[in-house]
Amino acid sequence: MARKRRLHRLKKHSNRQGGYVLLTLILVIAAYVGAAGSLGAWLAEHVVAPVFSAVGLFEENASAQKENETMEYKVSVPALSVYALQSGVFADRENAEKAAAMIASAGGAGYLHTDGDRVRVLVSVYEKDSDAKTVREQMKETLETRVFVLETKGGTIGLEEAEYATVLNAALKDWDSVSDAVFSALLCEDQTQLPEKIKAAQNKITALIDTVGQTIPAGKTQFADALLEVCGEAALSFNRAADKTGPERTAELEYGAICLFSGYCEAANT
Repeated sequence: MARKRRLHRLKKHSNRQGGYVLLTLILVIAAYVGAAGSLGAWLAEHVVAPVFSAVGLFEENASAQKENETMEYKVSVPALSVYALQSGVFADRENAEKAAAMIASAGGAGYLHTDGDRVRVLVSVYEKDSDAKTVREQMKETLETRVFVLETKGGTIGLEEAEYATVLNAALKDWDSVSDAVFSALLCEDQTQLPEKIKAAQNKITALIDTVGQTIPAGKTQFADALLEVCGEAALSFNRAADKTGPERTAELEYGAICLFSGYCEAANT
């Protein structure tokens, strides 16, 4: 009988100790919350947090959080500013298309650039603002234009796949050479050298398409999809230019160049 009473007292004492432990844990948690919120970060960091770490509470939470985090790989998108001559701005796309057709028949790009609820008809594009203004003055008796800037400040985009980021960085690192080849073809006045200049621009654009398109599947990154689309359209325009002469060739070259630069800026700014 005495043995049973001692066992009962031990069991009761054990239960009481368990209750004390639970109560102590609750008080510690409350103290941690209070310390973090009002008594200062020092107590939370140097007193309570080490205790929690010792029993493995923080490690489990940190591990779970790390599993849920997604690593991002950065892609550097170069800035770009080019200067287009604009012949008009239209609220009605049908009217813009009519104006664009007239521009194209005269050797201009006739490119339709959507800008919000307006459509701009672009004639030609230049690397420098001064060049655009010079041409505007030269043609003001036959066509009234204004300079419209196509630009992006560039920046960085984050991708989840390291390989995709590596490929895009490599392709965009060569962007200046693509731009230089396109303007070299546009500015070439020697008709005997022009086919070679067009071919060089084609090769640069095609190389960029191959670099990105062969590695990054469609639908994986919005920027890569947009870049491939505009490069593809520009390449087709340069291909058509290679088979034409006179104003038709000039129109195709201007169209392809504006398509490339306008689309790049739009993709980078999205």
